[in-house]
Amino acid sequence: MKKYDRKANREDLQKRSEKSYETREDSGRFKNYLREDVEFPQFKCKEGEHYIDIIPYIAGKRDPLTKEGKGTYVLDLWVHRGVGPNENSYVCPARNYGDPCPICEHVKELRRKDDVDDDLLKELYPKRRVVYNVVCMDDEKEEAKGVQVWEVSHYLMEANISPLIKGGRGGGVNLFSDPDEGKSIRFEVQGSGTNTRYKGHRLDDRIYSIPGDKTKEYTISEEILKRAYCLDDLIIVLTYDELSEVYYGKNFEGNTSKEEGKVQEEKEEEQPEEKNPCPAGSSFGYDWDTLEPCGTCNKYEECGDEYDRLEAQKKEEPEKEKVQRRRRA
Repeated sequence: MKKYDRKANREDLQKRSEKSYETREDSGRFKNYLREDVEFPQFKCKEGEHYIDIIPYIAGKRDPLTKEGKGTYVLDLWVHRGVGPNENSYVCPARNYGDPCPICEHVKELRRKDDVDDDLLKELYPKRRVVYNVVCMDDEKEEAKGVQVWEVSHYLMEANISPLIKGGRGGGVNLFSDPDEGKSIRFEVQGSGTNTRYKGHRLDDRIYSIPGDKTKEYTISEEILKRAYCLDDLIIVLTYDELSEVYYGKNFEGNTSKEEGKVQEEKEEEQPEEKNPCPAGSSFGYDWDTLEPCGTCNKYEECGDEYDRLEAQKKEEPEKEKVQRRRRA
């Protein structure tokens, strides 16, 4: 047994004690897809009014929508949530990078079955999430925290601020994340948990309030820009094998390699499959008005009509069975 060194191990104790305090409310469930081996502050958007600046940064290798080395302000991802016994979240390799995904493959298998569980499919479909660098300007205490990383539903935030991009001077674009000519974003959070709603998104001039009922415009400083994180460097992207293991368990014996996953996808592509008109990749008609993007979807009305047709079909099936039983009798 190694001898305990009082002096040398004091720093270890301090780090472990701090970790214990940080995770004091952690139940061990609902882990995110953001890395835990890198320290970075995360913005906790609580109920009430908020005033934030979104800070731009340079994209890295893992951004699915922005080329490496190009400027961007948001990391837009599709994520499988509630996966495994701990209901963790994982970046979907298929929707983001075009690579095989064991969860998406399982969804395809389930959709071919007659007795498919629609609720299960809804849980398995990847959800759209976004990550920002933000500086919260609610008060001096929040502002002093500097750049924080904010992970949030696309439906709650990006879907609400993207319409504000249009309508700049002369019908141009509002570059609200531009360091020099950008805007701050105001919005209100109502409710909590699954009942959370984000409302009243608007763009405001970047203005400081100073004593004497005066204001002063400001731009994003070089110091703040330097502190912005390359957000795609902060995400965890599992391999096909790793994602299979967390989804099916350690005894998984299916396609346990990326190459085999590609073979499986090629076989599936050979089989004709009806084109799914749902922009979110969900079940058209079956999942009407149940997903986050439904409220802003341009297929909303058509999907609702299909939902009504399917519901009517369900009611007709028992009647057909009764007729068939009478004929057999």
